[in-house]
Amino acid sequence: MCKFYIVIFFMISANFASADILSQNSTFNVIKKTKTTNELIINPGAQVRALGVIDVPVELIASGKLFTFIYQDQVLNADFTNFEIFRPSKELGFSPLRSVESASGAGLCSGFYDQSSGTPLNFQPDQILPNLRIFSEGEAVLNFSVAFNDVTSPQLSVNGLEFSKSYEFNLLQGLSYKTCPACPSTVLSESIEFYGQTQPRQPKIELDPSKTILPLASKNNFLTGFRF
Repeated sequence: MCKFYIVIFFMISANFASADILSQNSTFNVIKKTKTTNELIINPGAQVRALGVIDVPVELIASGKLFTFIYQDQVLNADFTNFEIFRPSKELGFSPLRSVESASGAGLCSGFYDQSSGTPLNFQPDQILPNLRIFSEGEAVLNFSVAFNDVTSPQLSVNGLEFSKSYEFNLLQGLSYKTCPACPSTVLSESIEFYGQTQPRQPKIELDPSKTILPLASKNNFLTGFRF
């Protein structure tokens, strides 16, 4: 068994993509809902550690590129086109997107912080909207709203999204922010891309007290109305 893993490792190492794109232990974002070769589902926004890429028949993987990586201490394989190398911002950090349900549909939330100090950041909606672009399946998303919630730490919430969909967020360079009211402004020098998946719609039963519920009539019962 040990020899088998060693052979696989050298097969992968010998077939790395170019050093600019992929190197061992580099971090990659999952950019779309991904099913691994052993049927595990990984949602967008997750991060994995790269091991390598090999060429395989398109009958096995549609792109012909099989990506081997580590996720949650497991060695897994999936289509390489579902991943993108993670390039962290020098100025701005963010927490993984979290899916929520709102009155206007699904939403995705994340907290932002200053990379150098770790200070949580609280943007105003009109401050971030001009610098925020959202895409889903290659199409720009135009109908959404932005709010900031500051319960325990500032959280950006993007609402009005569809359920069970993958989203790409681009925070454009030029965004200006302060870590404190008296601090100098910091300007985002490079755009940031991050990804998320909205949750499925949760089933709900709503009772209307103004309506009468009638059971099916049969020869063994009388038609009776129940009012709530």
